[in-house]
Amino acid sequence: MRWLRKLISRGGGSPAAHAPVSPGSCQVYLKFDRIVVVSQAMHETGAHVASEPVLLLPPDATHEAVGQAVLSSLSAEKPTAATLPADDFVSRTTGLKSWTALERGSALVSVLEESHGLVLTSMPVARDGGFQPGEQLTVAREPRAIGAAIERLAQKTVPRPPAKIRRPERYRPAHEESPDFPQPFGYKIWWLAVASADPRAVADALGLLDLRSVCWREGMEAAGREWRTTSFVTPSVEGWAFVLWPDGLEHEPQLRQTLQRLSAAFGEAQAYVNVRTSSCYGWARAEQGQLTRAFLYADGEVHFDIGTPTAEEVELDLDQIDVQKPPDEGDVLRVAAAWSINPCELGDQTPTTGAGWLGSRMRNRDA
Repeated sequence: MRWLRKLISRGGGSPAAHAPVSPGSCQVYLKFDRIVVVSQAMHETGAHVASEPVLLLPPDATHEAVGQAVLSSLSAEKPTAATLPADDFVSRTTGLKSWTALERGSALVSVLEESHGLVLTSMPVARDGGFQPGEQLTVAREPRAIGAAIERLAQKTVPRPPAKIRRPERYRPAHEESPDFPQPFGYKIWWLAVASADPRAVADALGLLDLRSVCWREGMEAAGREWRTTSFVTPSVEGWAFVLWPDGLEHEPQLRQTLQRLSAAFGEAQAYVNVRTSSCYGWARAEQGQLTRAFLYADGEVHFDIGTPTAEEVELDLDQIDVQKPPDEGDVLRVAAAWSINPCELGDQTPTTGAGWLGSRMRNRDA
């Protein structure tokens, strides 16, 4: 199917919220280099989630081959209590790094088995970055008809676009290339986004000690293991440097001091907290040495709410958050996308320059 190579452009994504499904359902991801048919099974909560088997086909597979893969997925035995899929599930079954990599650049078609045939639904990208139901076709359980219908729907489905990145005004592209690819993050973590193409300068401004130059993967793995004492300043991404596991974002005075110092040096600095296990969600921004906005919700209450909600927060319907209408993980990432970059969208197609820096935090070194 040559249409696949013309149809699919590369983009970014996040774990999809797909169309409602019932027993006998699957999702077909049509990428430029492969077709992936993902079965669905019942989760213990009653929802349907991705499950094995996962079937892979070449991008030029015939209509009949695609249709037969769909029928095999629908008839396959499913787990009685599926668990939520993780990145290792995707890596093991597709060879891709994550759900983001699976969805990036994919045209998605949902398949639902009904008594009168198969209901195929195109799943275009929604405004919030997820997927939403689009056009539907009902076809018989005949492989060629199924494959042809999937092709027609996919041609009308715009693949998930690349992440929109707002570059800082001071940004000037560097010529040095990063030794590896950016690694996505954003869940169960806290981070800074600093408007700088010089990660070493950011590390120095934070006062990190025992600095050593590292690539993305090494820095994230090391800081993840030693997050209580170590921070990782990532290579530059379109003029932004991330700081993973910085200190004190939950304390307003220290948060204010950190962001104001960084924004005085680099023009703008942002902070994000996204930890579901403690229901801790927050975002903050400082510009030209002044804290302009800060919000933190944790353990069922608003800890601080400083400044007027930004236009981006108002547009995202996040200007009236309280205990009756608490934020969630997705809200933090949506603010990040609006203010700078949603780090879940990072991947092997994201431009990045230079090396990152791993260092111990001064407070812990002095302790």
